[in-house]
Amino acid sequence: MEQKLTEIEWRDLDDLRENWGAFCSADFFEGSDTFEERMEAAGYIQLIPVEPEDLDEPFAAELGIEAGGMKWVLTDAGRVAISHRP
Repeated sequence: MEQKLTEIEWRDLDDLRENWGAFCSADFFEGSDTFEERMEAAGYIQLIPVEPEDLDEPFAAELGIEAGGMKWVLTDAGRVAISHRP
């Protein structure tokens, strides 16, 4: 049986698919001021500690990735949501 989503769940899903790249690049987009809170509440993203190899990313400093800090990543549900298009 297929799970039906509420209107808010559909909006969050569409928002994640549409804006995850911009969020990761620290670009502004409509709704960016509440994106992380909404996506975390939906179970699509979570904060994890920065690993030493994360500091080797070309734009780590520009994106605010610092030793001892935290970063947002997709959860399993977030990866599924991004990879499955309706």
